[in-house]
Amino acid sequence: MIKYHLFHTSSGLIIYDELFMRLLIVEPNADGHSMILYVRHIVDAAVKRGWVVTLLTTKKSMHHESLLFLKNRYGYRFDVICMADSKQYSGGSTLSLIMKQYNMYCNIKNKFNNPSRSDEYDLIYYVSLDNIDKVISLLGCPIKGVPYMGMIMSPKFHRHKFGLGLKSRSDVLFSCLFKRLLSMKLLLGVTVIDEYFYLFAKNNGNIYGEKVYRVSDVGEIKTEYCQGDILDKSDRDCSRFYIHF
Repeated sequence: MIKYHLFHTSSGLIIYDELFMRLLIVEPNADGHSMILYVRHIVDAAVKRGWVVTLLTTKKSMHHESLLFLKNRYGYRFDVICMADSKQYSGGSTLSLIMKQYNMYCNIKNKFNNPSRSDEYDLIYYVSLDNIDKVISLLGCPIKGVPYMGMIMSPKFHRHKFGLGLKSRSDVLFSCLFKRLLSMKLLLGVTVIDEYFYLFAKNNGNIYGEKVYRVSDVGEIKTEYCQGDILDKSDRDCSRFYIHF
């Protein structure tokens, strides 16, 4: 039985085993900050500890310059596997969002349809959990039996509550799905950047709010905090240690 502890990287929260971990990072998109910043800092922290790190991405991202940079940076310590590209759905309706997420869910599940494949990893980290969170809340993790966590980067269903936007018909539905997501036993934690969403998740009658952690936007982290190894006790839980890179 793996004993998990918590630590921060500048791109989020990771759960780790004190001695060894086989980490699968899921990030389909190579554009923007996702690959070159978020994935890079996570892999930096994992490789430093001697973990086995694998990135699952899409075919269209395999030759992106950001991914090529990471492969050159880490060499044999960083493995990359690809899944099918997600289908594009027009419109911004709730149905099109669910269909897009379900398509990605199936692509990941098909990649690991052999039960022995899921045994290759101890933890799954979704860099952009927004890409699949609604469907996971309904169907569970597409890679069965493996603990997982991830970052929700751009939620919107809390904004009306704080006077930050118009009310949407999907707010109640997405709020319920979020609570259901947090109730999943294999979900170890969710990181968020948005301070208001953090407050929403903690104080909205959510009994699983302890699974939600607020972290800094990686684009706002100063260079000096991306170096070295600073061990610091969390004031939220004295039994857990947070390492911020």
